[in-house]
Amino acid sequence: MSDFIGLGPKKVLIGVWTVIAALVLISRMFLGAHSLDQIVFGGLLGLAFLIMYKYKFQELLYYVIQDILAFRHRLFYAVCNTVIFIIFLVVPIIIY
Repeated sequence: MSDFIGLGPKKVLIGVWTVIAALVLISRMFLGAHSLDQIVFGGLLGLAFLIMYKYKFQELLYYVIQDILAFRHRLFYAVCNTVIFIIFLVVPIIIY
C-alpha cells in the first residue's frame, strides 16, 4: 500500500488507510482474537518493517526485480529474495 499511495496527490489516501488499519485493530480486540499488547506489538512491528522497507529495501527490491526481468543473475537474486523473506517474515514469528 505504501508504494501505491506514494507521494503527491495520492497522499490523501494515507488517512483512509490509517482509519481502515485502526478499525481492523479494534475489531480484532472486539472479537476477542487478540489482546491489547498483541495489537500494539503487531502494529509497531508492522510500522517498523514499513519504515525499513521504505528507507532501505525498496530501492534494492526494484533493482532485483529489474534484474530478474532482464534474466540476469537469477539464482543469486532468488537466494537473496528467500533470505529476505525468511528474515522479515519467519524470524519475527519465531521471536514472538
